[in-house]
Amino acid sequence: MQNEVHRTYPGREKSAPIPVCVECFQLCHHRDGESLRCDAAEGSSLGMICCLSGKIKMQISDNGQITEYSILAGRLGCYSCPRGSCRTMCTSQECARILKLRFSHTILRASMGHAADFQQDTVPARKERWVGIVRDITPQMNQVIRNLRDALQCRRGTELLILAKAIELLYLHFSSGPWVVAPNIDPRDHKAIQKARFLLTHNLETPPSLSELAAAVGMSVSKLKMLFPKICGMPPYEYLRKIRMQRAMELLHQDGINVTEAAMAVGYSSISHFSKAFHREYTIYPSQIRRRLIDP
Repeated sequence: MQNEVHRTYPGREKSAPIPVCVECFQLCHHRDGESLRCDAAEGSSLGMICCLSGKIKMQISDNGQITEYSILAGRLGCYSCPRGSCRTMCTSQECARILKLRFSHTILRASMGHAADFQQDTVPARKERWVGIVRDITPQMNQVIRNLRDALQCRRGTELLILAKAIELLYLHFSSGPWVVAPNIDPRDHKAIQKARFLLTHNLETPPSLSELAAAVGMSVSKLKMLFPKICGMPPYEYLRKIRMQRAMELLHQDGINVTEAAMAVGYSSISHFSKAFHREYTIYPSQIRRRLIDP
């Protein structure tokens, strides 16, 4: 069912609880219905499951009640079920790749204070904030997830980096208030916005205008501008800028790619504009990235 599971327990001591557990692996479909069981650790632990490819189903059993959430590629599910368990299943014929994180109550209290005491909170409306939340992975989250996956490939010396990036992902997830119930969005509109995001991501050099993008997905410009931030966390062209910068960063770390080539590849004809945008995103200039790689 799995292949090559990477595990890390940053800061673990023999007698100390595990503050953060991070795994990245492949989950495959089985005819016998086998599934990966993700039992919450003792205490008020919190879990995150990021679907990187494929399609999965998160089945939460909490206090005798079972709730199911579908998680498509590019989305993550957050759960807390101290009285039950979470089962994650691949729902397509192709294997799904997932990144799973679990935060202990110790690290939650250190990071979030008394807001982490959700297990003892008996108010149902408040408890719904934690039991199951599914949301889109934003470009910022994508960058952190890439950092985590890269760090997991290293067998030693990355425990502190993994801990820091896991907490950063936790912050990005909760800083925008995911417990506030978003208005219901028609599945057709949700699919259209996902198509719009795909078109922006795969046309970095020559992105469509807002009117072209709206026409391509079959909705008005005003509706696109209203729904895109609700689903993707930011307006279309802020999303495009972040995706461009992420791709540029990847290109700059490749051998033989200079700043001009990276800028052109993500749709910037002006090197100065590209450098300024890159610096706003990462507080470092692209030329500095190249110099570090050439002369570390």
